[in-house]
Formats: sequence, C-alpha cells, structure tokens
Amino acid sequence: MKMLFCLSVMISMTLFLGCEEVIELELADGETRLVVEGRIEKPQGTAVSQQEIRLTLTDDYFSQEHTPPATGAEVVVYDDTGNSFQFQEVVAEPGLYSCEELLAETGRTYTLTIEYAGETYSAEETLLPVAPIDSLYQVYQEDSRPFGNAGSGAGGWVPMIDYSDPAGVENFYQWEVYVNGVYVIEADPGNLFRLIQSDELYDGQQVEGHTPDGNLFLDPGQVVLIRQLSLSNIGFDYLSLFFSQSAERGLFDTPPATIRGNVANDTDPDHYPLGYFGAAEVAEAEMIIQAE
Repeated sequence: MKMLFCLSVMISMTLFLGCEEVIELELADGETRLVVEGRIEKPQGTAVSQQEIRLTLTDDYFSQEHTPPATGAEVVVYDDTGNSFQFQEVVAEPGLYSCEELLAETGRTYTLTIEYAGETYSAEETLLPVAPIDSLYQVYQEDSRPFGNAGSGAGGWVPMIDYSDPAGVENFYQWEVYVNGVYVIEADPGNLFRLIQSDELYDGQQVEGHTPDGNLFLDPGQVVLIRQLSLSNIGFDYLSLFFSQSAERGLFDTPPATIRGNVANDTDPDHYPLGYFGAAEVAEAEMIIQAE
C-alpha cells in the first residue's frame, strides 16, 4: 500500500508574488512488527506479585489511530528454577497481559516467551539489585532555560535524592518520576543523562542531589514519587540509544534508525520485534512538596 500526502512549499521572492506548489510524495508502509514492553519488578521492602507485559503492533507512519494492540497472544515467563507463570490478557485493555502470581527475586533470570500470529518470540533478563534511596528532599530553583519562563523569575521546587552506590560492583541505574500519580519525565537534551547512568565515574561513592528531570519544577501540595531501578548492561545500552534518539529528533531530522531490543523472533529471525523485556529491583521514595 502506498500513502500519498501533500507538502506545501511556500516560495516568496522580492518583486514577485508568493506562490504555493503542491508536491506529492509516495511513502511505502513498513512491515508490521510486534512491539514488546514489559519488565519484571521487585520493589524493595514490599511483596508485589503482579506483573504486566504490553504487546502492540507497529503502525503506518502517518496513521492517526491509536497504536494497535497485539491481542490473542500466549505469554509465559519462566524463572531459572523451572517455575512458569502464565500471563492473561486483560479483558478491559486489549494487548495488556497480566500475572498476579510472580513474586520476583533478585539474582533470578527470567525468560519471556510469546506465541503470536504463528510465530514464537523470546527474551531473557537477570533481575539485579539496586541501591536504596537514602533521602528525598526539595530544593527551590529558578527556571534558567533559554526559552519558556526564563528570565521571568519563574521556577519551583525541584525534587532531589541521595543514594550510596555499592563499591566494587558495576551498577546501572534508571529513574522514573511521577507527580500526583502521573508519569512526567521525558527524554530531552536537558535531562537525557539524568534518566539513566552508569556508576563508572562514581563507583562506591555517596551521590547527593541527583534529580532525574532538570526541567521539573513543582508547586506546594503536589505529590512526587521517584523510582530508582536497576539495569543490566544490555538494558543500559538499549535505553541509551532509545533516549538519545528520542531527545535529538527535530522537525527536519532524518527518520530514526531501528533500535533492536533483546527480544528475538525464534521462528523467523528476519521478522524481528521491537521493544525490550527487562527485570529490575526498584527503590521508591515519595513526598509532598511543602511551602518553605
């Protein structure tokens, strides 16, 4: 199938009237692929056995519809002791598969298998420990960005955390931030290297004043939750590419290159899926922003 769209080019020249030329471009639709979004989590200090994996399909570049779900799949996760956990599709949310019996453990390796549309997919990840968050606190800062509210005196309370990196162990971190229960952090040039980090430059040290989002300014009364997650080396490399591509794309950038995750198509390797299957221990800290 070919897709046609009109690109209007405005040409204005001195001493001449402006004109508009309509150019038709033909863009071939890409091959439909399975997209896997899932992570086995172990929250510190809490026994949580519910896990979720979302399956969707790639769509036409110019499609205005929601991302189509991959329904009717068979999803199973195995641990390295031989236990298997069946994920059932959520009736109210097609494409979301849930299991309420998987109590994750650090050090365990988890293998995902998916049977979908006559093909078998698989991925493997080891659940690594993560350093706990020592403290979460707020610091008032002005918005110094060159655009937006810069120079207007605007700003707000910035949430910051301290944590102690374990010595002699290669650690990779990812952070998530929720405000009033809504995920707010985005990958952009201002916070790209705050979202994920390697401890290569600070192994065994106390980290103070880390904020995962340098553009997040909060008001008193808002509830902020910061999640600190462990990453594998492969997971860190994947997210580095993914976040870099997300942050650096501009209006006239060339289309991004395909980023391969750790999920393989065992039936047809050339029909590879997208996305990533992860496993992580999670440290959490929550606070209400105060007026000081």
